Amino acid sequence: AKISGNLRILIKTIFVRDDGCVYTADFDECIIYKFDKNLNYLESIDYSSYKKQFIVLRAIYVSMDKIYLCVRGQNQLCIGDFSGNVKQRISIQKLTGFSWNHPVKICKNINGGIVVADKENDRLVLLNE
Repeated sequence: AKISGNLRILIKTIFVRDDGCVYTADFDECIIYKFDKNLNYLESIDYSSYKKQFIVLRAIYVSMDKIYLCVRGQNQLCIGDFSGNVKQRISIQKLTGFSWNHPVKICKNINGGIVVADKENDRLVLLNE
């Protein structure tokens, strides 16, 4: 709450990038917070302008050049930049043929693919980065 100013902040995701930077996000406000490896606050990445589309920001995966966003809106997986802009909306249903509902976790596997957990359908989906 000290950094965000939001006394009711809900944090449901954390991501540590290979360079040691730590990222977390405000579930309701759709703002990502970046910290260094010693947890000193560095900056915010504000996606709150997409709140009506996202509904909530459930999980993030941060590479060196993009941010994968798991949200609850119509396109539940998006790719954003470090300025808070959505660059691509991904339809997992179109890519995989699977129905999709509420992605909750996202990570990278050892082969470079992106793994997304689908909460309501109890499945993992592997996507090529």
